[in-house]
Amino acid sequence: MEPEDDDQATPQRAAAGFRDAMLAGRWADAFRFATREAQAGLVGAVCLGSAYGAQENDAAGEALEEIFARYDLRDGPERSRDTAELIEIFGALMAWNGRFQAIGLGRDYLALLEDTEYSEFEVRGALAYAISTTRGRRSQARFRLADGRWYLD
Repeated sequence: MEPEDDDQATPQRAAAGFRDAMLAGRWADAFRFATREAQAGLVGAVCLGSAYGAQENDAAGEALEEIFARYDLRDGPERSRDTAELIEIFGALMAWNGRFQAIGLGRDYLALLEDTEYSEFEVRGALAYAISTTRGRRSQARFRLADGRWYLD
């Protein structure tokens, strides 16, 4: 594939590819735009957000506990897991969030991502930084270059 056709040829393309795949519910495609550390961090964030929401409803708590038990998540997802397992866990957590949003629990992570814009990209060697803005809240996103491709890091 020619670099100009590569969806990870620039940090901007990697950010757009990740966002587009996530919004389409294509978790495996989205995760290929992220480093292993970023994948685990994403799963961890959804774990924490889900656990917070599950405290308010017994059925939600039981359903989430089933996911935590199935994947041994009591200590978090950070232990050594391969990308395929992280994608499976992420899918289960996103399904849980989708199921319980209707009763006011869970977070609409995809709506947040849909409202996210990346700007002010700055490349510094094998790292790049951008401003990520979601609903007026700004944070820094980091990207890493590996094997000629950019990844969310």
